[in-house]
This record gives sequence, C-alpha cells and structure tokens, in this order.
Amino acid sequence: LFHLLLGDESGGILRFDLMCKLLDDYIHNSDPFYMRGLTLDDINDAVPRRLYKCSLEHLERRLKNCTHKGAFYSKMYPARGILAALKLALDFRPAFEMKGMVAVLAYSIFSEDLAKRFGWLLWHWARIHALILGICEFCTLWNLGYIHASRWRSTMLMQRIVGGIACIAVFVALTILSENQWVREEGKFVPDCEESLCKLSQELLPPIFLGFRAVYLLLLRNNVPLPFLRAQSAFPQASKDPKPKFKGEGDTAAFWKRVVYWLAVLLFCFVGEVYVVFPVMEGLSFDSLCSSRCEPVPWQSECVACYGSMFILYLMLFSMLAIDVFMGHVLFTSLVGIVLGTQRGLNGMRKAPDSAVFLSDSELGVGENNPRAGKLMQRVFGNGWRHTWNLICYRLWKEDLLSSAEADELMQMAAKSSSDKNPDAPFYLHTLHPVVRERLTFFFASLRTICEDRERMEENPPISHHGIFRTHDIMPLSQVLPAVNEEVILQDAFLTAQNGANLRWIIMKYPKEWQRLTARLAESNLLNRYLGKAQPKVSDKTRIEVRLWASMRSQTVMRTVQGAVNYHIALEANPTIVSPHSTIRKRDQLDKYVELVWSHQTHGEDNKKDCDVRRLLGLYEDYPIYLVFDLDMVHLTTLDRKVMGKMVRRRLREEMDVPDEYFDDTHFFDHFPFMSCKAMYKKRPLLEERRQLIQDLELSNLDGKFISSQVEAFDPTSVLNLEIVEAMPRRLSLMIGKNKGNLTQGKAGNQLMALRFCRGFALQAMDANMGSFIGEAFKVPMVLKRFQPRGSSRDRVTARLIGFREHIFTVAHGICGDINAVAEWCFGTSIQRVQTWLGVRMHYGHPDFVDLHWARNRGSMSKATPHINLSEDIYLGFNVKNRGEKSDHFDFLEWEKGREVSFNAASTFLYKISGGNIGVWRSKDLTESAMTLP
Repeated sequence: LFHLLLGDESGGILRFDLMCKLLDDYIHNSDPFYMRGLTLDDINDAVPRRLYKCSLEHLERRLKNCTHKGAFYSKMYPARGILAALKLALDFRPAFEMKGMVAVLAYSIFSEDLAKRFGWLLWHWARIHALILGICEFCTLWNLGYIHASRWRSTMLMQRIVGGIACIAVFVALTILSENQWVREEGKFVPDCEESLCKLSQELLPPIFLGFRAVYLLLLRNNVPLPFLRAQSAFPQASKDPKPKFKGEGDTAAFWKRVVYWLAVLLFCFVGEVYVVFPVMEGLSFDSLCSSRCEPVPWQSECVACYGSMFILYLMLFSMLAIDVFMGHVLFTSLVGIVLGTQRGLNGMRKAPDSAVFLSDSELGVGENNPRAGKLMQRVFGNGWRHTWNLICYRLWKEDLLSSAEADELMQMAAKSSSDKNPDAPFYLHTLHPVVRERLTFFFASLRTICEDRERMEENPPISHHGIFRTHDIMPLSQVLPAVNEEVILQDAFLTAQNGANLRWIIMKYPKEWQRLTARLAESNLLNRYLGKAQPKVSDKTRIEVRLWASMRSQTVMRTVQGAVNYHIALEANPTIVSPHSTIRKRDQLDKYVELVWSHQTHGEDNKKDCDVRRLLGLYEDYPIYLVFDLDMVHLTTLDRKVMGKMVRRRLREEMDVPDEYFDDTHFFDHFPFMSCKAMYKKRPLLEERRQLIQDLELSNLDGKFISSQVEAFDPTSVLNLEIVEAMPRRLSLMIGKNKGNLTQGKAGNQLMALRFCRGFALQAMDANMGSFIGEAFKVPMVLKRFQPRGSSRDRVTARLIGFREHIFTVAHGICGDINAVAEWCFGTSIQRVQTWLGVRMHYGHPDFVDLHWARNRGSMSKATPHINLSEDIYLGFNVKNRGEKSDHFDFLEWEKGREVSFNAASTFLYKISGGNIGVWRSKDLTESAMTLP
C-alpha cells in the first residue's frame, strides 16, 4: 500500500490518512465471515491491477467502497461447512467433469450399453451432461462474485454466461427436438423419426458435444489461445521469452508431459472401474434385494436395514469412483519419481552399501561416465577443490561425526602427493559414521549429476575454474529465520531433569558422537560430572559445549543457525570474497554476498531464551547475522526492553538528526508506538565501553543487580552487547485485528518484518527445525545462478521459486519419526520432482529459494488473513502460478529438516494441516488458480 497510495496530484506525497483509514476499517472488520468482514485480499483487490490507468480520485473511491460490503456481497464468501465444499466443487468443476466422463464410459462398457444401444446411450449421456454442466456454469457466477473486480473477472463472467447458455441450448435441442423416440432394430436402438433436424439432434449432436468437451478438458483448456477457450491470467503479465534454453523445457514440453501423464492416470481409472469397481455391485439393486420384502416407499417401510445397506453400498461405490483417480495419481507419481531419480543417479543413494571413493583427480583409468570423486570435485569446484574437501572434513570433525584420525586420513588421501602416487587407492565409506556415509554418498552422487548436465555446465561453469574466482556469478542471498517460541539452545534444566533422562536418551541415540565429544574436550566421566553426581564438576565452558552438542542433535534454532552459517563458511573459503590480509573485517566482506536475518519478534520478554539468543549471536559474531525484533515503545515491560528502547531512541536521534526532546515534544511514540528493529551483536568486553554506553543511553536508574552482573562484569549474553543497526517506526502492531480470535497470522508478520531489512537478490526462508551439511553449502551458488541466465540482467529471471530435496534427520528418532520422515521425503522430494517435470510445481514451503525483489513487491512470501491463510506458505505458490511465473526444483542440493517424533506432535501437525486445507478451500487464490492453471 505504501507504493499504491502515492498520488501524482499530491506531489508524490504518501496519502497516509487514506491508508490509516483503510487499515482501521480492516481492524474493526477483521473477521472475514462477518457480514461486513474484510480480508487483506479485499484491500489489495480494491487497487486496480494497472495503476498507471487509475487516477487518485478513482483509487480513493475504490478503497472506500471495498470496506462497505453489503449483505448480498458478503454471502459470496464461503464461510463454513457445505458452502466451502460447494465452492471447492465449483473450483474443480473441470476435474469432476473429466472424471465423471471416464466413469460413465467405464460403466457403459461394463453394462454393454455402448455396444447394444450406442446412440441411445450417447443421447441420454449428452442430455444429462449438458444440463448439469449448464447449472454448474451459472453457479460459478457466485464463485466469481468475490474475485478481483477487473477486466479478467469480466471476461471470466462472460465465459461462464456464454458456456451456461450454450449447454442449456444443447439440452433443449436434445430434449425437445428429438421427441425422445427410440426403437430397437437388429439388436440396436435407433431414432424413430423422419425429420432431418430430429436425426441431427439424436445422431450427430451428442457425439459432437461430448467429443468437444473431452478434447477441451484434455487439450485445449488453458493452452490454446482461442476465444472463450483459454483462461486469462488474473494479473497483468510481462512478456516472456518463448524459446526455452535447454531441451525438455518450456510450456510446450510440459504440456505434452501433462497430457501423457493424465491419459495414463485416467486409463488406470477406466480399467479399474471396468474390472474391479462396477463388478462389485453386479446384481445388487433395490429391486433385487428389497422389492419382495419391503414397502415401495422407503419412509413407510419397516425394513430400514435393507435400504440402509443398499445406500451404504452405493456410497462406497461413489467413494471408490472418487478415490481411484487419487490412487492412480499416487501410483504414477511414484513410478515417474523413481524413474527420474534413477536417471539422475539420485534415487535411494542415502542407503547405498559399501561405497568405494577414489579421492584423486587423476585421469588414469577414469571412464567418461564414471569419474573419480576427486575429478568430480575438480570439475565442479575448480582447481581449489582440495581446500574445499579439507574444510568439509574439518567441519565433520567439529560436529563430532569424525574422529581426528579419520579426518586426517580423508584429508591425506586427497592430498596431491598421495593421490598422484597411488590414484587407485579407495576409501570405503562403510567404515565411517552412518551420517557421514550418507552425506558423502549423496554429495558425490550429486556432483556426478551436475557434471552430466553438460549444457547447463557450459552455461553456468564453476565459480572457481582454473584458479580464477568469479564473484560476480554469486547472487547475494538473504537467509530469513522466523522464530518466536522455539527452543534456541537446550536448557540445563531440561537436560538434567529426571536424573538426566533427556540427555541420556540423546546419548543413547548418538553414542559415538558423545565419545568423540569427550575426547575433543579431554574430559573423563563427563556425563556424571555434568549431572552433578561426580567431582569435580564441569566448568561453565564445558557445560555450554554439552548444551550445544545436545542442541545440534535436536530440533532447535541452534541447529538451523549452524546450517545457515555453513554457507557463510563456504563463501569464506573463496579468497576473492574474504581476504585474510585485508584490513576490512571478515563480517563486512561477507555482508556483500550473504546475511542471516533472525526474526525474533518477542525478543526481550523471556530472559532465559533471550540470553541463549545472544549467546548464539556471540558464537558467530564474525559472520553477518542480524537480529530483528518488534518493540512497543510505549509499554516497555522488561528491563531488557527498556535498555533496547533507549538504544532505539539513540538510533532514531542519529538518523533523524534531532535532539532527544523532539520525541517527547511531538508525541512521536504516541503516533508511532511500535518499532521494527534490526540489531547486530557487538561484544563490549571493556568496562569503559559498557560504562560509556550506559551514560550515552542515560540509564541512571538501573537495578543494582543489573549493574553488578552486566556492567561491572562482562556477560557475553547481556543486552548491552546488542547494537541497533536500523529502526523502522510503525503505527500498528505486527498482528492486527479486532480481537485475539481475529488477529493476522503471526508467522506471516514475522516474515514481513524480516523482509523489510533484507538486502539480497535471493531469499531463503527457513524453519526453526532445519540444518545443513557444509558440503551442500558449497553447491548453493550453483542453484542461485539458475534464477537468471549468466550475463543477463534482472529482467530475464528464469524462475521466481527454486526448491530442492530434503533429508529428514529425525528418521532415527523412533518409529513415529521414521514414518513421518518417509512421508515427508515422498512429498518433499519425489512428488516435487514429478510436479516440476510436469511444469505444475508451486511452493512446498521451506527451505525454497525465492526471488526477493519479486516477493517483497507482491506483499511478502505469506498471506496473513485469519481463518483463511492458516497454511500461510502455500499462498506464495499460488501467487507465483497465478501470475504466470515459474517454480523450479533441483535434486542435486539437499537440506536437512526435522519432523514430529511423537504421536501427539504428529496429531497436532495433522490438525494444523487439516485446518489449513479448509482455509485453502475458502480462499480466492484457489479459485483463481483453478481458472488459470492447466
């Protein structure tokens, strides 16, 4: 709205009063199912799609009218129950129509009506089909009533009206003109009429109508630009490059893939219904079972069981007719996913048996299709691949996944002198830790996949090639981590509770890592000393190391931050990005290429978690990590928030160049009580620095305990180690609504707050239960280069979303974790690669890469309307596809993610997904997608 409410006639000044009025109206009517209830889409849709054709007066009038929704107009919003189900049925009308045609054809073959009375069957089929379709076409006018009022909606309304009239005309022609007369001649039913018009309506019109509908649904819809056939996009479209750059890409290739795929699925349904579904009901009917013993009128009969049984049987029949298409979709998705994975060499690679790896880049004995691991790394990472390999081994040792001897052996085998002397000496991965074996096996398999794609390798050569590093090929990346109540670092109280049951369980799952931790820390009897059952007790440093070790093996923010920082470490290995001899700090050198924005909106309210947040920031203070939080400048409830409030006042005073009295004299914080703040960790180890900061902030009335513990003594987790970098005043809180039951989505607001401070070209939004292997971090620049062709400008972006596969690290956390991990892998990897192959992938969720400039100028990544946008992330995929953009997916990059490991947590997650699906039913996005997507 900030950009939309700028008027030329007002000299380019923001119409702040109009925007405030609009948002106030939304707050008081934020229940979308109330009579005058509003959604955030209502406000956006009130703005014309093409602003350059809209005057300021017209804009004001439309914004004013969108807040006055009458009784009739509000009924177009499907609130609950049957109205939402009706909206879903109308949205997917073409799919139901196509599936119904297959079912009728299957039944006609099973009952032999197609052979015995072909003309009679087509006549009845076409007549009923035209009537039902005509009714549905007119019903969709109700569905379009709350879509954006634009030329697109007018076109869609005209299409529905013309389609409804045409269908009713076909029904009338088949009903009235045919005289409904059929006779049996030579075992076949033929029309009993002499008029040519009657014969035309009975013999030619039914096959023409049904054939046109089948061809239209399968081939023409949304693909051929013919009048009233191609659905127009709901949004203005920029010109696209019609020529795909690589084979197998482009709209035409995806179109034929979709046609072949759905023909196979529908053929599966057809065969299953002819030979499985309909034979089950053979001989079962009301006449055969109930006529002799029951009354002809059901509600007067005492034989309720008979009629009830038949009703249940027919209900099961219709359920099978609806489910078989889903079964076919799952079957062929699995088959195509396996085939695609096998072709790329990435199917089931994580469970490969004893794999021999040759860590040499020698050309001796190397086949073109089976290069050595060292040669693969050289082709992908350039001549500096040994430095990359040594860093991978070092980070695996730091994670306690390799012993010192194993790390040294892996580094030595890749050394130039060793590999040249004995290039055929293999290293067997089965001797390593299972996690290391899985990571390295997939790592080398993915490098082989990258190298086999020769055309893309020529278009996007390695960033490091022949010792030359091309930093201009590295797209700046902003990593966003929205986190509120998630566990940052496991607390001592949690690990030591119940005689250390939680810590003992983690040690039971990872015994080798615990042994390596004790060896790395040079500690004996570490468990009992940590639990306080043996002397001497562990030091504070060792206690922190145990907490970090346990947190890295749980679903914590610590693991996610470490995974994000792995990409920073990978970039640090590039000497043209971070020069060890430069006078510029490493953090400032990396800041041009990557940043991690940790959006923690409630920072300052929970002392224990806040200390862990700042401790984590201190661990990675050399890397560009920023903390973004929300601050209520009027109600500073805690001491930490009061200190941060003073820091914000000082930052605003410096940026606005005003005295401190200005804020009180002008009542600045009464008009803008909320503040979005971006802070960085700045260690202040010197006593003079802390005292000077207290003096500058004018904090004279501090608590004596705070002075003694955080000012007079250095505390790395103190709030005094924060430095406010940017501050953005806001009039409204992060979540708005008339009451707690109708507040906007918190996660969407958290993401939006982070996006305001992001500076990269690409964005990676992560959840607080993720992680990554540093070997995968080295491949991130190759994926980011797929956003746009090499050497092109930002106006030739090839995709708006880029996804990649996931590995569920909680697979070893019990049977429930194993089940959820398999389900997540199937959907997040196998199904995603098939959807990309068909050209219909949208947005699975995190950790996809997003075009940051595109997302920020279209209202963030998520939507926030209460009760509707519960699954907030999926609406980014709707936004991408509804605007005619592309969402891509690559198999050669893999991120780690955690899933539920208990049945209670899994039930809660499924409950959230179910509620989110109901919200999708009610959304405008689904209706727009159903009308624009193939």
